[in-house]
Amino acid sequence: MRIPVNYQVRDELTDLAETFNIMLNRLQQGFEREKRFSSDASHELMTPLSSLQSEAEIMLRKPRSIEENRETIERMLVEVRRMSEMVHLLLQLSRVESVHRAKPDTVNFSRIAEVVAGKYWDDAQEKNIDVHSQIDPNLDVRAHAAYIEEVINNLLENALKYTPAGGSINLELKQSSNKAVLHLSDTGVGFDGDTRDRLFERFYRDTQQEVQNQPGSGLGLPLVKAIVELYSGKIRAYSDGPGKGSTFVVELPLVKEQKT
Repeated sequence: MRIPVNYQVRDELTDLAETFNIMLNRLQQGFEREKRFSSDASHELMTPLSSLQSEAEIMLRKPRSIEENRETIERMLVEVRRMSEMVHLLLQLSRVESVHRAKPDTVNFSRIAEVVAGKYWDDAQEKNIDVHSQIDPNLDVRAHAAYIEEVINNLLENALKYTPAGGSINLELKQSSNKAVLHLSDTGVGFDGDTRDRLFERFYRDTQQEVQNQPGSGLGLPLVKAIVELYSGKIRAYSDGPGKGSTFVVELPLVKEQKT
């Protein structure tokens, strides 16, 4: 329900009606977000909860050795961690999509990229993956630092997760015109055109066995997309096909045009 507004007559009543309608729109969007969150959470948590219930019932019903109980508890912990990650990402998505958000700051995209990338060197070496980075200094964007960290963390985690030993990851942050452009490419599992079209859907995961064998919720990339778009940015994904690696490109507007 909305108040009819006659834009041909501009007076205090018109302004009041317009403001009231804007408020109603925001309330409706908030209700829709909450409804979507509840629906997503209840649907996706049913599988791990059912698994936990089944394991617990078997433990109570059937005598087991200490080692068997240990194995069961370890499986239950895997499901608990999966649920925790899912709830965390759903809450992050809900916050990002909320209209009630703090005003963004001017943050140094370059410095954040350097710090976050540095956290993955040890993991990459342990997996025998070469990581190369080339970052232009002092690229400032309007954003929340924690959310920019989330974007880079998520993309790097995926690259490490889906790139086999002996592969490589390349991170590049450059200025292009009035934008900061992040390129993250890897020699990992890649994807086909159908997957590319669905990469940013909630809960979608590629059907390739290499992907299904890895833990994941299908919420990381939707969160990345929501964050990037929150700051008037764009994200794109490219791949020449399964087994041929992938590239993700994130563009964010610079605070002001910076000279190269």
